[in-house]
Parts: sequence; C-alpha cells; structure tokens
Amino acid sequence: GVQGDAASKQVLDHMRQFTVLQRLFRVALTGDLGLDFPLQRLPQLQRITQKNVKVIRNERWNMTGDLQGLMQKALDLWTEDLTALAANDNVNTSCRTTTKKALAEEMSHPWPMGTSLWTFVANFEQQCSVPTGAERLTQTRDLLRSYGLIDEAIHVSAQTRAGIALSACPAL
Repeated sequence: GVQGDAASKQVLDHMRQFTVLQRLFRVALTGDLGLDFPLQRLPQLQRITQKNVKVIRNERWNMTGDLQGLMQKALDLWTEDLTALAANDNVNTSCRTTTKKALAEEMSHPWPMGTSLWTFVANFEQQCSVPTGAERLTQTRDLLRSYGLIDEAIHVSAQTRAGIALSACPAL
C-alpha cells in the first residue's frame, strides 16, 4: 500500500493537509467558525506564510482567455521577428530555411492545433546561432519559459488535437 511507498505517502500527506486547510477555509469563509473568528486577519496570514509556499501554474486548470491572448501575442511577435530573420540575407542559409519551414507549418496548422512555432522557438539556439536582431524573440521566449508557458503551450496543443476541451476556472 501507500505506507510502503515513500513517494506515494508524501503525495497522500500533502493531499490530506490540503483537504484539512480547504475545509478550514470553507468553514471560515462561510462564517461557521463564529463571530469572534478574526476573518479579517486571513490576508495577514497569507502575507506571513507566502514565502513558504511555492506557486506552480497549471494552465490545464487555469487556461483563461487572458493567458491564451498573451500566448497568441507572443506567437504574433515571434512570427514577425522570424519572418524578418528568414528574409535577412546576412543570416546563414540553414537558419533561414528551418525558420521558413517553421513559419510555413505554423501557417498551415496554427496554434493551438499546431506546435511547430512553439517547438522551434523553444529550441531556437539548436536551429540557429542567435543572430543580431533576435533579442526580442529570445527575451520573450526566456520569460515565458521561466513561467513554464512554452511547455504548457505545447501541452495545450496536444490536448486540442486530441479533442480534449481546455477547462478554465473563472478568475477570482
């Protein structure tokens, strides 16, 4: 059982802790802890404990229109930058060719149905030595990568192609 598997036991312990806290907050927020419960101090508790909590985005649960719009805007910027790169005779032929291929694939299978541009940008340095003028592309990519959004965009595409609807929790 779970007791014999340390990793499973840790997951179960975290789930129990989460469940207890969820129930506590549900009772507190519905007023069932009584009128003397200091509900107004919960934001202070959040600030004090915030440094001990690791926030992990999970867009499969939280894919909002705003986030999809941001990801599409990044693709639009990259398309613009890569189109200029593909047309630049100062960039080596191999880089221009692979860039044109990625752009063509994106045009024929745009995100979220296709992943070619996300995959290409994620591995840009492997495709091309970073030429002058590609700073915006690499900076945007690095920012989105730091939030795990490039991998998430590729995952969203796989889910979309498989016919799995993206679930979105309403923003708080």
